[in-house]
Amino acid sequence: MKAKKLGQYYYAPCGRNWGVWQYTFVCDDASCASKVQTFFSKDEAEAFVYKNNGWGTRRKLS
Repeated sequence: MKAKKLGQYYYAPCGRNWGVWQYTFVCDDASCASKVQTFFSKDEAEAFVYKNNGWGTRRKLS
């Protein structure tokens, strides 16, 4: 995972779905985030995070 930055988005499992959070506070040993959205698939959550963080699109290895 990339280094945590204020305002950055990340995704993680949330029950049966995938949630996207945005960091609202970051320091060396702690961080806080607010939930932004819930997705049914990991691919949708990942695409949302990459787009909103300005990382382009992730290349899938085959």
